[in-house]
Amino acid sequence: TYAVLGNHDHWAAPDATGKALRDAGLHLLCDDTDALSVGGNTINIAGHDYPWGKRQKHLSPQPGDALNIVLSHTADNIYRVSRTPADLMFCGHYHAGQIRAPFIGPIVVPSIYGRRFDHGHFVVHDTHLFVASGVGAAAPPVRIYCQPDIFVVDVIEETEILPSHGV
Repeated sequence: TYAVLGNHDHWAAPDATGKALRDAGLHLLCDDTDALSVGGNTINIAGHDYPWGKRQKHLSPQPGDALNIVLSHTADNIYRVSRTPADLMFCGHYHAGQIRAPFIGPIVVPSIYGRRFDHGHFVVHDTHLFVASGVGAAAPPVRIYCQPDIFVVDVIEETEILPSHGV
């Protein structure tokens, strides 16, 4: 289980929050990449907490046959991340706007891109971006017409599909 810090973590007590996460058994990634071997395949998981970390972060997803996953607190990093070999990026931060109007969507999204990446699945260049609304709420501590969610994404190895020859 992996985690990255977000804005509230950095504003309050990043060292204490990081220690609590590690003590709970989570792998905290702050400008780090961890390589996993799963079924003979390599999965690189990178953590990206820019802009709240202490310095500009430099991602290190590795080119090649590995699956490169980036965890970022905010989707505002997608254009930077999409210029790396990242295949998938998971984030939250926006709480899907927290207060949504029927047929309109979120009233306010704290993003430099406005409502563009408020919630859902997007593809930017070749990077798949997943923005969850999460289960909590920031200020104000309410959700209106905004269901909490957690994404479950199945990653399936790509295989060659051969044309069928038959009747």
